[in-house]
Amino acid sequence: SRLIHEFIRGFRAGSGRELLVFRGEAAASHQAPYELFTGPLSRLLSETGLADRVFRAGDGAQRLRPVVEYLAGHREADERLRSLEPSALRLEIHLSLRFVLERLSSLAEEEGRAPLVVYLDSLQCADHASIEAIDFLASNLGDAGPILFLWTYRPEFELKPEWRSSLPVREIELKPLPESGCARILQSVLE
Repeated sequence: SRLIHEFIRGFRAGSGRELLVFRGEAAASHQAPYELFTGPLSRLLSETGLADRVFRAGDGAQRLRPVVEYLAGHREADERLRSLEPSALRLEIHLSLRFVLERLSSLAEEEGRAPLVVYLDSLQCADHASIEAIDFLASNLGDAGPILFLWTYRPEFELKPEWRSSLPVREIELKPLPESGCARILQSVLE
């Protein structure tokens, strides 16, 4: 997480631009469905100006807003969502996630804040529904502006081959920090 923070900070400093970051994280303690996406969607909906631009009237986006609100935990599912079969609901959720990322990417590009950074932390703890959503997104992002996916995960997690074939992937494996490095970090925290 610290390395990602420094990467984003370094990009901002080097380019003078503020990036638009969609950040989700999985927790080992519980695995709610779509947990990687619920936090960032909830934050998106709480930023009224941004949410209004994502779900602008007249382009069909308003139909997707209840799905995103449901996913973000903002309200009970509307009647249309409650009547869907599980596979149809899953498709609605995946299409809504794709729409949100494509729209955010376009907005970031229009505002000179591209690429959209989709930072998903601790993939090794992600729930099955979140992994299925990434599967869908990896092969179905359409008219999106530039998107940079930053994923963090422990060595026991392996990226799916489909992700590698659908997205340009560059892995950076971090080795354990040597004892001297741990000591320096601990000393800087204590100072």
